[in-house]
Amino acid sequence: MMTVKLESVQVSNHDSAVVQVARIPLDVGKYKLAVAIAAASIVTGSGLLPVILYLVLTEAAGLELWIVFTILGTGIGVLSVAMMLRRTWRLVRPNATCRPRNSQWYNLDYFQWNFFSGFCYIAALMIAAISTSPHKGSHDTSTRLMSLPLPLLILQVSSQLLFACAMSRIKAKYPFRVSSMDRSNRVRPGVYTIVEDVVAVDCGQGQEYRRLFDARYCSSRPVRVLLERLDLAWGLSGALVASLLVALVSTLPNTDAVFLIGWLVPWGWAGALAVATRCMWKIALMHEKSGDPGGRE
Repeated sequence: MMTVKLESVQVSNHDSAVVQVARIPLDVGKYKLAVAIAAASIVTGSGLLPVILYLVLTEAAGLELWIVFTILGTGIGVLSVAMMLRRTWRLVRPNATCRPRNSQWYNLDYFQWNFFSGFCYIAALMIAAISTSPHKGSHDTSTRLMSLPLPLLILQVSSQLLFACAMSRIKAKYPFRVSSMDRSNRVRPGVYTIVEDVVAVDCGQGQEYRRLFDARYCSSRPVRVLLERLDLAWGLSGALVASLLVALVSTLPNTDAVFLIGWLVPWGWAGALAVATRCMWKIALMHEKSGDPGGRE
């Protein structure tokens, strides 16, 4: 559960139930080990393990490529479906406390819809890679297809972050409901939506966190500035990295190098941006405590 610190700020927010909100409504320190374990599991399962299995099964075991890709695709698919069903159940079960605020039981959050769409095209990509791999002349094509899931996933997320940033800057309103934000609300940074959904559902903090995070966003200009900058940082760098990876995957002659680049480089980029995000967050907290707005909105 969330631990609220005593130090707080006044809130000017559309939610009349919120009088004040803590600077950090979630005691992050309490969850450091859990977050580290989860991050290590994701990187291992979606980065290191596919590379290790690919090298061991192709080089050491000498298995045919279609068998290797079938094993990889099945493993990643089963894990993804399990995570997707688990998250969906958390949102739609009768006593769910983590679904978007003021929504019906069947309303999934925005992160979940992105999960669905990403799963569909990645599954199609892997099926295409597996179906072409038995043909000797198609090994090159199938390996390149199997190396594209993470670069395309980065492109999917980064393009949405940049679009949300642009819409936020021109003060546009949502054309449809996005998580807890109704279509009448002004567009907020894409990072805001990701943080709200992931912490509320995957970290188990529920609607109370959604409410407090909304209040924090409305009451703190440094936090609003930070989230806009994070949209730009993740969006621009992600678009550049994804474009570069797609180009490398499409043109490099060595297919083993292509596979390694496609599955490892994205995690290096994500790790570097995670460190930068932590530094930017600390700076935003310093601005907030000193009363400095921390930049132009």
